[in-house]
Amino acid sequence: MKDTREALRAAMARSGGSGTPQLSDEAFLGLSGVIASASGIVFDERSRFILERRLAPRLRALRLGDFEHYYRYLLFDDARGEELARMLDQVAVRETYFFREPQQLDAFRRELLPRLAEENAASRRLRIWSAGCATGEEPYTVAMLVLESGLFEGWGVQIFGTDLSQAAVGQARRGLYRDASMRALSDEARARYFTSEGPNAWRLDERVRRMVTFGTLNLVDTPRYEVYAGADVIFCRNVLIYFGAETRRMVVNMFYETLRAGGYLLLGHAETLVSLNTPFKLLHLPSEMVYRR
Repeated sequence: MKDTREALRAAMARSGGSGTPQLSDEAFLGLSGVIASASGIVFDERSRFILERRLAPRLRALRLGDFEHYYRYLLFDDARGEELARMLDQVAVRETYFFREPQQLDAFRRELLPRLAEENAASRRLRIWSAGCATGEEPYTVAMLVLESGLFEGWGVQIFGTDLSQAAVGQARRGLYRDASMRALSDEARARYFTSEGPNAWRLDERVRRMVTFGTLNLVDTPRYEVYAGADVIFCRNVLIYFGAETRRMVVNMFYETLRAGGYLLLGHAETLVSLNTPFKLLHLPSEMVYRR
């Protein structure tokens, strides 16, 4: 397909334009369809400009003149598999920070962790999965809470963080963060768990980093959920809102199968299972609501 690639690059040269091309109706439908099929992420007309902005760097990297050529590249070029991974990296949402949605985290700390310590006392094992963890702030926050509880010393604790974006997972593994990720941290927590490495650079403590294992996972790739089978808790917060209804139902049902009996699912405050008709039961804690298998 070398000829195809050269033809597409020649098209850009003929275009002579400087600036980002507009996303046409045809290209929008094609590209949004590819993304939805590959990842479950839905871009509708309201988010069309976001898709255009996020994919513009890929046109420049490939020296393509417009989004129609980029869509054909994804369909026909020999390198389409590698480019699909790069495209999904571009469109994946990475907005997160330490101790996001603190009320739910406080309920996890005060109400769920003691329950888990009691329920798992015989096995002395704890498995927690952060699905859609972006750059790792959520699973690292969970690790801090588990560590601070003092309830699981000497236990086999496994905390997993997965995300669609390879770049985000790579950043999570490095454990180096900017001020924006720290905005909800108390001064005490910052001093306890981070070391300054210069302006706007904070290195996470090795104790916390060792508690979390990261991996790249596309949530529509359901066979790979088996790695996390028997999880006690799944965090999937502010991820399902980007999926269509059918994908949400499929992912949530796979979460149900992945959790051990009595396990807990924590969603973002903007997310609910009310319309999905899933087997999860709503559990009313004193200060929060979570779902239980």
